[in-house]
Amino acid sequence: MKTKIIIATAAVIIAAVAVTLFISLGTKSDKAVSSEKGQQELSASPTNLLCPEASSTAFANNFVYYKTYDGIAEYDIESDSLAMIKVKLQEYSNLSCYTIYDGVIYAVRSVYNSATQKEDYSIVTVDYNSGEVTEVYSAPKDSILGCMSMDKDGDIYFVEGKYKKSETDENGFSTGYSLYKYALKNSDKSEITKANTYYISDGKLYFTRLCPKTDTVRLFIAPLSDPQNVKDTGIDVGSQISENTPYMYYPADGDVYYSNGENKLYRYNEDNEKSDTVCTFKDKSFVRYFQYFNNTMIVLVREPNDNGKMYQYVLYYLDNDNKPQKIIDDAKLNEKYFYGYEYIDYMTIFNNCEDYFLLSTYNPDADTAAYLVDKDFKLHKFISNGEWDYDTYAEIQAGSRNLIFEV
Repeated sequence: MKTKIIIATAAVIIAAVAVTLFISLGTKSDKAVSSEKGQQELSASPTNLLCPEASSTAFANNFVYYKTYDGIAEYDIESDSLAMIKVKLQEYSNLSCYTIYDGVIYAVRSVYNSATQKEDYSIVTVDYNSGEVTEVYSAPKDSILGCMSMDKDGDIYFVEGKYKKSETDENGFSTGYSLYKYALKNSDKSEITKANTYYISDGKLYFTRLCPKTDTVRLFIAPLSDPQNVKDTGIDVGSQISENTPYMYYPADGDVYYSNGENKLYRYNEDNEKSDTVCTFKDKSFVRYFQYFNNTMIVLVREPNDNGKMYQYVLYYLDNDNKPQKIIDDAKLNEKYFYGYEYIDYMTIFNNCEDYFLLSTYNPDADTAAYLVDKDFKLHKFISNGEWDYDTYAEIQAGSRNLIFEV
């Protein structure tokens, strides 16, 4: 029987919380990827926080954490060793939104409730050694909880609520979901603002609100210290949200980059409140994931293949002229297989990790593999889940800890 894996935030979160990705572009200063000293900084990177697939990964102290079919893989980059954390979860439960704080794994847990035929949500910790799961916070009944991260002070941020199309404010934006702050030290929970996604950068809160009438999401900006002083950018960064269409936005050095499901990357300047086009990809392409890595923009694009009849994922970097340069695509990954087995699923770039970013792949049977991509854009595999990747699977079953190799 094949080994299976599930790597995604629960589907109901995707449907109700409106999936988000984050973007920036080209070559910029270090300000694009770091917060100024003394200002709030989330442990999760943009792609970690709001890309549902990538939320089941984390990075801390040179360790990479990656969700497997029966637990969490802990990969030590320095020693090139792999260990498995066997998480003790009850049946029909799932973990997402991994966050490492003070030597502890925090995550969002969803558990299917057969009595209500819905999922119950909570924030939990996972013990590295025993795999024991301890509940930290439980969401109200029938509420959905997602987009969870923590800051350096140990405060937890998350989006929580219930979606009802009829519940809107005077401007037509949904009021079903709110961004909350939860203090571990005293269990105090406070509402910050109405939002269905968010990111915090350079002391500012960037967040979206859903407009059910137009099926779009609008981007707003506010000072984190004064979240009611809201600026409406007028930008719809996502559309066709009811069809679970992913969208993206990413604040960087006074600009916000976004795509709105198109083949273009746009840049909105917060000072002059105008947008321009930074990069255009192939016709009928869909810009999916992107974020800075060592001040160079990495972009994952879904685009037509060479014959134009099917689609594939292509990983690019943008050069100094913001022109896309290919790193790898699905076709390259499948050169070693007689049949097409391996396809790019997502990429994520971690905060405070300058040497590698993560690329995850899958095959049609939902088996997965994960690579670290280095500064020279060479891929090094560190785990495989499933019998389809025979060599790596055999090494893992034999207890091998030396799994890195280049593609």
